[in-house]
Amino acid sequence: MASHTARILLACNFRCPFCFAAWHEEEAGAPVPLQDELSGTQWDSYLDEMRKKGNERLTISGGEPTMHPEILPLIRKARRAGYEAVELQTNGSLLTRENVRRLAKAGLTHALVSLHSHQPRIFDRITVTKGLFDTVLNGIKYFLEFGVIVDVSHVVLSLNVEGMVDYVRFLA
Repeated sequence: MASHTARILLACNFRCPFCFAAWHEEEAGAPVPLQDELSGTQWDSYLDEMRKKGNERLTISGGEPTMHPEILPLIRKARRAGYEAVELQTNGSLLTRENVRRLAKAGLTHALVSLHSHQPRIFDRITVTKGLFDTVLNGIKYFLEFGVIVDVSHVVLSLNVEGMVDYVRFLA
């Protein structure tokens, strides 16, 4: 299935040291540009153009795309444009049951959720957050509850490599 990725913003509420997201530029004092900063009917044109090129799958990425104020309309527009599959790449930090219900109702078919450790303490160290591990796990469960196909993204680092076998068991 032909696909393309729309990186709808670079802003992110995680600070993973391996990521390219805009926070690196924020800390350096550089301006933070948004890629594909489109709105309203501009999205319609963009999605139609990508469909005409034969793309049947849209991957919505960021930064953290659930921070974008037009995420739900964008998913709806993609489905109306004829995309067979719409995937969201997310860190899962904003996935309440209601948010996931809305995403699924808008037409989301797939989610790629970042889960870099099965241990909350290691997860917090990698993402430079505190206390979001359970939110991410619950978000994965909510996606499954609402029929969204879930894949998990895991970056292997010195902080989590020793726990790989237990991580795989945890996911199983």
